[in-house]
Amino acid sequence: MFRALCRSLLFLLPVAGMLCTGGSAWGKSKAKIDTLFTSDGIEVYMRKNRAKKLRFIGELHLADGESAVMDPGRLCTGINADVFFKRWVSVNGGIKGAWYSVGNNFAEEKSRTLNELKPFMAGSVGIRLHGYDGKGKAWKKVTLGTYNNLDYDGSVRTTVRYLNAKFPCREIFAARVGMYYTNAAVSADMNGKLLEPDVQGKVVTADGATLSGHYYTNSYTNGMYFGLTRIRNLNFRISSNIDTFEGKGRHIAFYRELYADVILADTRFDPFIVPGGRQYEVSTSSFRLTTVGWRIGGRALSTRGTGTLGGWYEIGMRPGIYARGLYAAIGFNLSIFKEAR
Repeated sequence: MFRALCRSLLFLLPVAGMLCTGGSAWGKSKAKIDTLFTSDGIEVYMRKNRAKKLRFIGELHLADGESAVMDPGRLCTGINADVFFKRWVSVNGGIKGAWYSVGNNFAEEKSRTLNELKPFMAGSVGIRLHGYDGKGKAWKKVTLGTYNNLDYDGSVRTTVRYLNAKFPCREIFAARVGMYYTNAAVSADMNGKLLEPDVQGKVVTADGATLSGHYYTNSYTNGMYFGLTRIRNLNFRISSNIDTFEGKGRHIAFYRELYADVILADTRFDPFIVPGGRQYEVSTSSFRLTTVGWRIGGRALSTRGTGTLGGWYEIGMRPGIYARGLYAAIGFNLSIFKEAR
């Protein structure tokens, strides 16, 4: 009986070893590799997809250019920030101010008032509620390799092989809502008709006085914005069966956002226009105003490392003086970002 028991143990030992080895293999999750196949048979491998790990983006406005009906040329600087939670929610905010303005320079030269005019400033902060937050696809042109070959006459011929395809990404469709603010210098002349620039506008102050022409003061617009946004974030490493990238492969990381907002806001002014020794009280009824505005814009930036460059654009109509809020802007940013471990 003892011999039979020993023979049974000797039989079970290799089986147990196989089970332990199998359990160990099952316990270790292999890194997922997504593979694309090109039309000419090249295999493209994607590893270490970290698109969902993005948690923070900070941007410094290097140069923002803006042209508006109220001001033909502004140069601005400022900051933006985005905070992404693991899923379903993110926060965005930013502020910028003009360090050079054609409109303000003209106002300081022509103004008939003693009001101290403030530089243009715009800002907003809000929250995104993600209706969809999951897997998506985004177009990206990726260089697979560069080759130098000798031509028949001995000259060097360079060939670049690339792939333009839809790559996996984190895709977000979200509703957004937040607070909105702008301030700008305005004049009585802006109450005139936009298509009749030769006819000076005028305002009627609280005591019934009429001021016509370049009587400047400051306007302040506060309100809310409501909108929709789409975000696509790519972050993976790529290689192919025709190249031997050293290390972990080529790093592809890119963030893109498109948004559209409706803005609802009220506008107020400095309490008085001061042409000289007398103060004239200004109310919201002194100017023709609109409380509704809109904006459409987009952002794109590389998230491969700290100190990368990005760009953005925006067009819209700001609330405030009627028919004077139209603008278009474009800018370049220096970006930093942080990922979850």
